[in-house]
Amino acid sequence: MKYSIILLLIFLNTNAIAQSRDFVGDTQSEMNLNAFKSYEEMNIQMVNIYNQIIKKSNNDKLFLKNFKKAQKKWIKWRDLEIEAFFPNYADSQVFYGSMQPLCRFSKLMDWTEERINQLKIYLEGVEKEDLCGAGRDG
Repeated sequence: MKYSIILLLIFLNTNAIAQSRDFVGDTQSEMNLNAFKSYEEMNIQMVNIYNQIIKKSNNDKLFLKNFKKAQKKWIKWRDLEIEAFFPNYADSQVFYGSMQPLCRFSKLMDWTEERINQLKIYLEGVEKEDLCGAGRDG
């Protein structure tokens, strides 16, 4: 009985994650694949914004140096953090179950969405009242 309740909660949690991100599918494999595709699309969006910032700031060498370094460090952080969040055990599939890829990509999407919002500040600027804004006027 105890395990039935746990399994039901896991199923409901997976279903909620899948629906919140539109990872629809008839099977867990389809939902995992859709989660991967959604993450890839979001990652491409982040890279496009990054490239727009690079192009827009082409004359500011010091900013570009620091900005590129920050993005590389953020990618390194993301990659290490996901491994901490979902350690790559020898038997990960048994440890996490078939929903692990969906959960992993959902978490990566959360972080990538946050990063996109951070990067947009460099394109759009900050409110005039924000005296401590990124030092960029958009």
